[in-house]
Amino acid sequence: MKYTKTKLEELKHIRHSARAEHRAFLQLPSPQNFSQREGILKERRDSTRKVYHRYRRAYNKYRLTKKRIKKYKKEVKRSEEKRVNESLIMCQCLDNIVVETNHSSVEEFLRNAIASYTREQPVRFEGVLPFIMAYDNSSKLYKVHEGAIEHSMNNLEMELIKMNNII
Repeated sequence: MKYTKTKLEELKHIRHSARAEHRAFLQLPSPQNFSQREGILKERRDSTRKVYHRYRRAYNKYRLTKKRIKKYKKEVKRSEEKRVNESLIMCQCLDNIVVETNHSSVEEFLRNAIASYTREQPVRFEGVLPFIMAYDNSSKLYKVHEGAIEHSMNNLEMELIKMNNII
């Protein structure tokens, strides 16, 4: 069931009309069947109030869940974009390192292990230290953004499950 603002307003109007009818009846002089009629009107007023409040609670829950779903989808998208940006930075840094150190390919360079090379041939790596640092930072950020995506996806799945339970 999809909760709508118009249905909420309709229930609110029904509730107010039942309340007004009950109040108007109480202000009139007492007829023959006053208590019976008053009981019926009071019961109607109470039932419309319960229906309205139940629907309003569900409607607010629905809106909140819908808002959270939108928020988590946005978080997933933003984290995905950041992760892609970090992977591009990593690739550019690797390419720069490979070119500056005269390696034939990125794979070959990675096979030879950056850390051991920097210890064995520090002169060769003096020009690319900024790229090495940038690559290291970017790879750490890449992992962080991957974790953020996973966290947001978990939250999104939980909110979608809640939405299905509400509907």
